[in-house]
Order: sequence, then C-alpha cells, then structure tokens
Amino acid sequence: MMSLEALALVVTNDDGRIIVFSKLFAPGFGFHHIVTMNADGTDRRQRTDRPWDDYQPEFTTDRKHIFFARNVGGLVSALWVMNPDESDHRRRTQAPFGAGGVDVSPDGTHMAFYSQQSTDRPTRLWVSSIMEVVSIN
Repeated sequence: MMSLEALALVVTNDDGRIIVFSKLFAPGFGFHHIVTMNADGTDRRQRTDRPWDDYQPEFTTDRKHIFFARNVGGLVSALWVMNPDESDHRRRTQAPFGAGGVDVSPDGTHMAFYSQQSTDRPTRLWVSSIMEVVSIN
C-alpha cells in the first residue's frame, strides 16, 4: 500500500475511474513523477521518469491529455502536456520564472494556469483555449 505522505496533488478524471497524481520517488533524494491508476488501485503506472520533478497533473476533460508542471534544475518550472500513454511530451510555456497550477474548465474548452514572466512582475493567472495550448508547435 502506498503512503499518502509521499503523494502530491491527486486528481481524478471526470468519470472518477482513473486517478493521476505526482509521487516522490526515493524521498530525500529523488524526484516527483506522474503516476496514473484506476480508482480501485489497480493498473498503477509511472508516466514520467526523467531526472527532474513532474508535478501538479491535471486531465483534460476528454482524458486525451495530461497537463503538468515540470521543474528542471531547481527554480524554473514550465507547463507541459503529454498523452496518458506517456507519449508526446511537449513544453507549452516558456516563462523564465515558472508556470503551473493547471485547472481545466468543466466543459473542457479552456484552462487556467499561473505564470511569472519576470522578477519585477507579479505572478499572473492566464486563461487559454485548450486547443491553442495543446497544438502549439
């Protein structure tokens, strides 16, 4: 059984059958990675495994994508998206001081997230079309 102390944000998809969360692997030395599993605890799969932190996962309403924050090298996080089968990881923001905290609208057409563009500007809340963010090249 998994310890809840090792988990970060836990989110279910709209029908409540699949859970996505970030888990700290090797506490004290490891990294957070994105994990999915069925609500009954079966079919647990680690979806990211690189040497950096992946956290704050959020399903799109249609369950075709998972948004998450990725922190590479310490202070700067960016918003990323991937398919639930672990394929097609794509960076969606280029903010030099951080982005994350995705929340998808109930109708699945928009998302909100925070981003800090520079140290002399406050962190801002952004709202964007899901299709714009998913399809950026």
